[in-house]
Amino acid sequence: MQIKYNENLLKELIKECVSVIYEDIEIQDDTDLINDLGFDSIGLMQLILEIESKFNITFNIDLKYEEISTFSNLSKYVEERIQINENE
Repeated sequence: MQIKYNENLLKELIKECVSVIYEDIEIQDDTDLINDLGFDSIGLMQLILEIESKFNITFNIDLKYEEISTFSNLSKYVEERIQINENE
């Protein structure tokens, strides 16, 4: 069953995956996942897997970091992937 998307749910997923050091940072549209929240490549993979599971979507295998570098970019990407799934 697919959970309805909303930005607050995505923010909660990010906070679950982020290091304790960054957990109190308020996530804004321009918050950078690496520079502001301290994600490394393994952390990003964990986040992607959590998002895929929660929203029943699949990220493109050729995804470039720039496409999801900020919260706003990630949010738009997730919404697009959900739309694609709904249209299939």
